[in-house]
Amino acid sequence: DEGKNIDAGVQYRMPTTQYVCPDVAAQEQEHFFRNHPQLIGLSGDLPEPGSYLTMDDFGIPIVATRDKDGQFHAFLNACRHRSVRVAEGRGKKNVFMCPFHSWSYANTGDLINIPDEEHFGS
Repeated sequence: DEGKNIDAGVQYRMPTTQYVCPDVAAQEQEHFFRNHPQLIGLSGDLPEPGSYLTMDDFGIPIVATRDKDGQFHAFLNACRHRSVRVAEGRGKKNVFMCPFHSWSYANTGDLINIPDEEHFGS
């Protein structure tokens, strides 16, 4: 090893400000994470029907689940009414409920119940 970069033939330097710039970080987040599929876990992280896990690593809260047939689902971890999170951490559940007005979601992501629905309009 002669200590040379034979690919570039020259040493390029990047200003350290690029590593701490919020604008560059936002651009990288958008280009590398938001527009492409991302790994959110391994199949063993959801080992059985009813298993779920939550994550917010990419700036969007996600719930990943296995339904009663063991099928994988992932959906936004937010109630349609107040946008509050309906799940935290990981565990085993078949129904997720909003703490504000008890709107309920199946572990497939489907809205399954709105108590006193007539109070919320159409």
